[in-house]
Amino acid sequence: MEEAIYMAEEATEGWLYLTLRDGEELPKPTPITEVKADEYPNGFVSLIRADIDAYIEKYHKKAIKKKCTVPVWLNTLAERKGIDFSFALQEGLKHQLGIE
Repeated sequence: MEEAIYMAEEATEGWLYLTLRDGEELPKPTPITEVKADEYPNGFVSLIRADIDAYIEKYHKKAIKKKCTVPVWLNTLAERKGIDFSFALQEGLKHQLGIE
């Protein structure tokens, strides 16, 4: 049973990753009270976790180097604050794309 749940989590994370990668909108989770196992003998309903960030880290760690231009004044302020430009860009992109 433990392996089946692990495999369900991996499959879900992969599917969600591909959905995001392809620019599609993620579906809303179905409330567990609406999921029925009646049609399956010995069926049951179980929550699974889906950690897309961990999935990407494990299977798609490849990074792409991007060149971007930042105004000098903004660069100076960011450097003074010790801001990690790669992290800030990633967070900004996630925000713009509605990915949390």
